[in-house]
Amino acid sequence: MGINSALMTLRRKRKYREVSAEDGSENSMVPEQADFAPNPEQHYAPQEREKLVRKAIADLRLSTRRLVELHALLGYSMKEMAGEIGVSVSAAKGRLYHAKMALRKSKVLRDIRDRHWRRRFSKLQNQRQP
Repeated sequence: MGINSALMTLRRKRKYREVSAEDGSENSMVPEQADFAPNPEQHYAPQEREKLVRKAIADLRLSTRRLVELHALLGYSMKEMAGEIGVSVSAAKGRLYHAKMALRKSKVLRDIRDRHWRRRFSKLQNQRQP
């Protein structure tokens, strides 16, 4: 009985599931191939997230939006950003900070975070259930 329990535990941990072959005989079991391709949600989620982030950036004021575009999208350094918009480095840092705060308070990005945390919470609950 203990051996059977151990074997059942090992079978549950397999990465693939065994299915019967077309002929239906019990002796001809073949493993089902695992599908490692991303499901449609995994495929389109990053694109959708990028579109929402770009929309949130577009909703910012022009002065703060330009800084976020230069820093996050184009990879400019603080010194380059300050030179581009014609302010000191410390003023650019302050404006970028306020832009990030505005993005964090943005309803669009708040919805993304809420969905992310709900999904993680549900996965944790599913892992705890036997």
